[in-house]
Amino acid sequence: MPKKRNCRRSEIEREIHEKAVSLRKLTDHQLIERLEQRFSAGFEAGKREAMPPEEKPRHLTEQLLLALAEDVKGVGPALLSKMKPVIQKVVGEEVANE
Repeated sequence: MPKKRNCRRSEIEREIHEKAVSLRKLTDHQLIERLEQRFSAGFEAGKREAMPPEEKPRHLTEQLLLALAEDVKGVGPALLSKMKPVIQKVVGEEVANE
């Protein structure tokens, strides 16, 4: 197969050819170092993208807890009146801990 002349290559083909030649000239050790470096950089970038952003914890308020409790099947006005002092105590302790 005859050698392709450089004058007949496009600019992109020449750049690709130069990169390929430089890679072929690397020693085994240099090639492995370069591959490991690229792999670890790509792995770290993917790891950062996959991690969900840190969210601030939501603070539960008395009104929110009571509203959530009202939506639960079987929780009526009598049970809500029993739950209200407990919710107030828990929310009060949560605020005091901050």
